[in-house]
Amino acid sequence: MSYVYIVSQGVKTSPYINGIGFTKDPKDSSFGPGQRKDYTIHFNIKGKGYFNSEVVEEGQGFLVYDGMYAHHYADKDDPWHLLWITISGE
Repeated sequence: MSYVYIVSQGVKTSPYINGIGFTKDPKDSSFGPGQRKDYTIHFNIKGKGYFNSEVVEEGQGFLVYDGMYAHHYADKDDPWHLLWITISGE
């Protein structure tokens, strides 16, 4: 595993940042197809990947919301460096 994931601690107001992560390893930056809880904002720092069959280039991002069907993965030839922030609450 080659990613960093920071989990929030302490008093939680709503909404709150549940975690922040980063990876540049393609096997650690894919998900799905499936559903997740909460909201996750993803930002592609470098390279290329795919989100729900759409190309995500460097400098672009995407949102996965609570209950959304999602599938994302890095490009085989130019894998992305992916940063994400997970937000929980109302």
